[in-house]
Amino acid sequence: MYLMLILAVLGFGMTSCTTEDNPAEPVTPSDDPVAAWLSAIPGVSEVKILKQKSELPNPVKIYDFRFDQLIDHKNPAKGTFKQRVTMVYNDPSATNVLLTEGYAISENPDSISMSGISTQMMTNEVCVEYRYFGNSLPEAFDNLDFTYLNSEQASADLHAVVSALKQSGQFPQKWIATGVSKSGITSALYAYYDEKNGWNDIDVYVPFCAPFCESLADTRIGSYIEKSSLAHFPEAEARYEAFFKSLFTNTYLGNYLLQKTVQTQPAWIETMKKQGLEDNEIYWAVVHYNAVQCQRSQFSRVAYVPIQSWASLIPSATASTEQELKWAYTFIYMGDEELEKELKNRASSGTRVTMTEEQREGLLIKRAKDRTMPYAVQAAFELGDYAITYDFLKGTQGLFPSYLDYFEKREQLAFQFPMYVGQYNNAMTMDFINNFLPKTSKKMVFVYGGQDTWTGAAIPDPTNSNVKKIIVPGGVHNDFMNDTRYYTKEYSDKIMALIKAFLQ
Repeated sequence: MYLMLILAVLGFGMTSCTTEDNPAEPVTPSDDPVAAWLSAIPGVSEVKILKQKSELPNPVKIYDFRFDQLIDHKNPAKGTFKQRVTMVYNDPSATNVLLTEGYAISENPDSISMSGISTQMMTNEVCVEYRYFGNSLPEAFDNLDFTYLNSEQASADLHAVVSALKQSGQFPQKWIATGVSKSGITSALYAYYDEKNGWNDIDVYVPFCAPFCESLADTRIGSYIEKSSLAHFPEAEARYEAFFKSLFTNTYLGNYLLQKTVQTQPAWIETMKKQGLEDNEIYWAVVHYNAVQCQRSQFSRVAYVPIQSWASLIPSATASTEQELKWAYTFIYMGDEELEKELKNRASSGTRVTMTEEQREGLLIKRAKDRTMPYAVQAAFELGDYAITYDFLKGTQGLFPSYLDYFEKREQLAFQFPMYVGQYNNAMTMDFINNFLPKTSKKMVFVYGGQDTWTGAAIPDPTNSNVKKIIVPGGVHNDFMNDTRYYTKEYSDKIMALIKAFLQ
């Protein structure tokens, strides 16, 4: 199409993955015995082999596949979706690690890292992408109700995958579930729902850096210290092509652009006159200048903002009224950031009980630009979030606490996602903390970093012998147990000793 030709001419080619950002190509699994038995598991499809760090003599093999997952585990009639799963498989005699991903799995094989536990043991490792992240979508990308986004559904996803793998007979040894941060929360809440449902899937749960917020703005944490896939919409591309051509054919628009340029860049107009350009030449110079500006803005618009959210904003090719011409001028210079502001402005009025189309457009922008957006929504539903406190500033000269309070609240979920906040319920979190942890028979080892902000929402000190809690002095928000910059050998050994004792 014309748009794509222009992008190519300008050197803005919308390429797929380059060798640099996706260094490992899929390998056909037809002759691979692991891929063969994996493909035979009910529910498994689209098995690929990705070679990690392909320049090495023996690159790590990552089995990448899709699993038919129920959209709603409470109502199978709703149907299924394809959930992404990756696996590193060493041997049936190896311990099995389930990495309970809380977000999307990277598309770049070399960016898919093994868990801290797997770096300490020669394990098999399975990683399940969290629903609503990546392409693991129970509902369409533009459905922003997030109807089935909660920890109970996500835990049932994990149960389904683990059950299917166990039934294959290829994973006879014991299982450890682990993850970091939200992935760690996912591990812990999997234990919670495992016990409630009597699944008995996992032998030991090891959440790293897993915070459990007790409110939507949990001040404990503050006290302790966020492609555009150019979805190919032929109608939108045709509309843009017509508008772009109208820069050269619509004299109403051309004259308006000339008028605006005289107002905004008078020195340039005067320079052209002094150089002897006729009025007609100046007109065309202005038109071409604006065409370049429009296309450069278009590059960032299609790169960062989903076209479906703003296709209706593309100006008319026959713009002639003052309002139409003003909007056309605005659109020409509107990059992704300005476009986001415009969509937000269109969604800024009214009571947010149910979302308007404009509000949905604004959220689509967030979801496309920030692939972690479903996390923020889930936090607004059930997980809660943090709030920064400023007690240390008390008494500072010139301080206006009301200003701090105003700006801080504008950063919190209640301000950023008011359409979801009314659904917040912390009953599950409080039941997990107050009732599950003191009594559970599940074997659990919680690991936190002493320096990590999120440790402010760590679990209480356990009173249950089945639950252990370790705070690593100076530790931060990761599980890099093989790296002495983060975990001394003493603490790495201590964590592994607890895990191995629970595996007995």
